[in-house]
Amino acid sequence: MNQLPRMAIWIALLVALALVGYMMQRLEPVRFDYPMGLEKTGLAMEFVKTPFDRQSVIGPDNKYAPNIRSQQYWDFLFIPLYVALFAFLGREIRFTDIPAANWFSWIAIACAIFAGLADIGENTAILATLNNEAAIPWITRFSWPKWGLAFAAVLLDCIPLFAWPKLKLWERAVALITGALLFVAGITGLFSSIFDSPVAIVRDAGRMRFALEVLLVFLILVTLRLRLSRAR
Repeated sequence: MNQLPRMAIWIALLVALALVGYMMQRLEPVRFDYPMGLEKTGLAMEFVKTPFDRQSVIGPDNKYAPNIRSQQYWDFLFIPLYVALFAFLGREIRFTDIPAANWFSWIAIACAIFAGLADIGENTAILATLNNEAAIPWITRFSWPKWGLAFAAVLLDCIPLFAWPKLKLWERAVALITGALLFVAGITGLFSSIFDSPVAIVRDAGRMRFALEVLLVFLILVTLRLRLSRAR
């Protein structure tokens, strides 16, 4: 099976995710008080449970509400990108030789899709909470499942990296490292979600982002090598 078209799609999705993530990061307000012990206001908003939490995140006189609102609108663009990426990687599981590969593939795809749906619900709840405290309980009803499902998808999506066919020795090493990084991010993030730890989830989200950055480098290197070999 020709890998180049598929890898081109994954690279495009990763680059698009990086660009949208950069735009969301630019909206992160500069502040020296860390609401709920978290450095990022946008992420802290995802774990608001009480009116006090809400006020500590959005600041006096709703100072940071416009930034948070804009981040949610960008996130609606971010969601289909990561859902597509995780689902495409999950699809690759069925081409491996592991037992029950089809089942693991469908589970990974389902986790990606339902994580995206939960994320949409979370964004909607956050936007409502910015205007009305009554919507506060809905945020974590969506955010915890979202993170758990996203980390579960990442955990399963590491499988193709361990079974990637026809790689050079150095490529195999990079693939194994990338798979290990995805595995660590997925398993630790899953436990952080289960044990209701926002600080740990943010830490594991950083691990996931780093693993995806390494994945992008791996895909670019393999794509370049395949294109060069075909050109000879």
